[in-house]
Amino acid sequence: MTITPEIKKAEILNAVSINLKNAVECKLNIAEEEVSSVIFVSAKANLNSATCLNGEIRYGGKVLFYLILSSGGIKKCEAGVEFSYRQEVKDVKEGEIFIGDITAENVKITVVNGIPTASAMLVLSGRVIKKEYSDYIKDAPEIHVKKRQAENLALVASECKEFDLEEEFDVDFPINEVAWHSETATVNSVSSGIGAVSVEGFVETNFLFCLGDGKLESLKRNILFNFEKEIKFAMPDLIATCKVDVADCNVKIVVDRAKGKSSVAVLLKLSVRTCVYENEPLSFVADAYLETHHLSLEKTPVKIDKILGEKIFEKKVNCPAVSKFDKSTLLVCPIFAKIEEIEVATGNENAKVIGVARVGALLSLDGNYFVETALCPFEIDCGEPLTKAFINRAQIFNVEYSLVGDSLNVDFAVSVAIERFETSVCDFALKVELNAPREKSNSAISVFIPTPGDTLWDVAKSLGVKEEEILKTNGDLVFPLVGDERIVIYKEL
Repeated sequence: MTITPEIKKAEILNAVSINLKNAVECKLNIAEEEVSSVIFVSAKANLNSATCLNGEIRYGGKVLFYLILSSGGIKKCEAGVEFSYRQEVKDVKEGEIFIGDITAENVKITVVNGIPTASAMLVLSGRVIKKEYSDYIKDAPEIHVKKRQAENLALVASECKEFDLEEEFDVDFPINEVAWHSETATVNSVSSGIGAVSVEGFVETNFLFCLGDGKLESLKRNILFNFEKEIKFAMPDLIATCKVDVADCNVKIVVDRAKGKSSVAVLLKLSVRTCVYENEPLSFVADAYLETHHLSLEKTPVKIDKILGEKIFEKKVNCPAVSKFDKSTLLVCPIFAKIEEIEVATGNENAKVIGVARVGALLSLDGNYFVETALCPFEIDCGEPLTKAFINRAQIFNVEYSLVGDSLNVDFAVSVAIERFETSVCDFALKVELNAPREKSNSAISVFIPTPGDTLWDVAKSLGVKEEEILKTNGDLVFPLVGDERIVIYKEL
């Protein structure tokens, strides 16, 4: 007897973590003697593209350096440089998709041959959606088969698009110039609809204005956004994830000195990266047997990811007494708040997000300005065990500083969006071969003693009979069996 099962090829998508590092430098448009007056420096990297090729990832974008100087009063300096890297990554193949972000770490200022230069370490982190192909037996009409259903991760679409966002508001003081501004985009919700993905959130903006005569005024404002991004294959039953970055920001000031007021126009360019997934059903043969002959099945274990969707966690964090100061120290304004380190720990217990935030504030003492930074650890319980999870977005917002006596206290909220997966190992049957004939008893009645844990399928496979035949004469059996049952099979004469 020839057994000719139907062989199919499954496309299995697995998410694999990637972490790449490269250094970048940028010349600054300040004089060498001004380097000593720099009280704060930071960098923000924007990722324009990341392409997977055979054995490497190519990525590029732009990094902007921001400085605050105290020479001649508070003033800012900005400089930018474009970057492009190619780096070897084992097992990455052309056509696979990178999903992630790039950050700038270890920002420093040095003087090289008399030229002030800023440097940083760029860290590309995220995941590569890898494609793997595996043969499997879908069906075999000649034999009894045990089928298994699984849901396999499928990436429907991945796109990046830019949107413009504008906000205009009035303030009750005349502005000489903008000494500092920073922006952080936070996504509150993402949903897939018919042919589009809806995204809602806000951009938290922080400003430091110079009013003249050495006076400074700080302001924080949230700018809401709500837009739809067209994606051809999006449907309401699909799972959408999204990351929004502030790619560019321009601030325009119109001053009415007669009334002592100013009008502020903020022009934002948002970069929106969206992915749409679905769980495709996959039916395959897990086991098989034949009534007349023994069979052997060649099997291979395959890891299958099922996407559970994105979940957003928020937590308020308090860091009391992070620093000690002279009691005459004045708090000017917050300067920055960012995630320094973050990871999601998975396992048998509830998954946890563990991270450290770095926050900074501008202070003054006796007319001298300085920036104080602090590290604030935080931990978020995800409330469920996860076998695999990735962080889509992590933001710090609503940062509040307060000087209590000689201590600086910091309160902030952290928002983390986690993409959750359920990973299972499936034994794909690749080949089935006919072995020796089964030994059949000539007795009219046969008694079979099972082993503990046997299922109906296990018993039928061992005896080489149909499952219905066992139930016909042993209807009181409860599966899985405990091992002391006696299964009676009657042979038709």
